[in-house]
Amino acid sequence: PSVYLLSGVGAVQLKKYDEAITTLQTGKELVVGDNALEAEILGQLGEAYFGIGRTAEGKEAYVDAMSMDPESSLLKTNYANRLALSKVDLAYALSLMDEVLKDNPSVPEFMDTKGLVLFQLALYADALIFFKKAEELKPSDKIIVEHLGDAYSKSGDAIKAVDYWQKAKVLGSSSKNLDKKI
Repeated sequence: PSVYLLSGVGAVQLKKYDEAITTLQTGKELVVGDNALEAEILGQLGEAYFGIGRTAEGKEAYVDAMSMDPESSLLKTNYANRLALSKVDLAYALSLMDEVLKDNPSVPEFMDTKGLVLFQLALYADALIFFKKAEELKPSDKIIVEHLGDAYSKSGDAIKAVDYWQKAKVLGSSSKNLDKKI
């Protein structure tokens, strides 16, 4: 099953979601008595389903994954991120991130995800706080830097927004809309 997990992760990263789903489902069938491994496979299935817009199936896969590994901060964060990007169940996504940050208060990626959820809730000032904290800890993260620009833009500070978007571009952001934002 580990080989299927790794192959599925690769397919998800390459955005070959249908291939990932097939591979991960096969791997899931091979798991015997290893909840952590099965949870990882289910989490990647969730990623693949969200990737092709099958939100209900993605949510189901993540819920199953978290029931098998309820302490996994990574599963909770990835699920909250997908919910935020899909703009669904944002209150639940926020509660997941509150749980994660309670135990991991200094992980910049977790702060960024909470900021993203707050951003999608149109709580831009609150989002800005979390993006700033994340950027202080990881100033060369192109995703965090771009999110900071987005929050400044929505908060009405176009000059800072453009500064951060340009910094994200210099850091190698491959965001399709970055040039339009600038």
